[in-house]
Amino acid sequence: MGLQLLRVTSNSMQPTAPHDAWLIVGRSDVGADDVERGDIVVFEYPPGSSHLAIKRVVGLPGDDVSVLRDAVIVGRERIPTRSPLGPGQVPPTIPRATVPEGQVFLLGDNSANSIDSRSFGPVDEAQLAGRVFAVVPSTWMLIAPPVGLVAVVALVARRRRTRRTRASRVTPAPRITQAA
Repeated sequence: MGLQLLRVTSNSMQPTAPHDAWLIVGRSDVGADDVERGDIVVFEYPPGSSHLAIKRVVGLPGDDVSVLRDAVIVGRERIPTRSPLGPGQVPPTIPRATVPEGQVFLLGDNSANSIDSRSFGPVDEAQLAGRVFAVVPSTWMLIAPPVGLVAVVALVARRRRTRRTRASRVTPAPRITQAA
């Protein structure tokens, strides 16, 4: 997996990834099976273009998702939107729909200023270009670029170890043997 440094050019993921922040992105073959709910990903938008967009994974294949004015409901879990809409702003509401296999449902953290799966539907895994490992404020890069990059690389390494450790905590099921 290669790492890539990308700059945020929109406000759709504020406050998580503000305009002009830098993203450390793990670029590899990322599919719907490789991401978890809550991960931030970059993807091709529109499909087949070289333009990349950033959003948060909310729904995985097989999840029932519905979008309301102030929340997203995944299965039976209510996830409040990170930036409630102001008076007069009406988001697209989506009745309960199942995310198809090989696709993910993506939302921007800044609900009032995000074009996401509420508008264009679930995103095909072929459009996923990578997972965001770290968001670096633009001021880090201005003040001390080498120091900022060293800190980011250390953060990415720690996150990757934590993810692997979490995955390795799963204990295998006991073996069942038949008595002869």
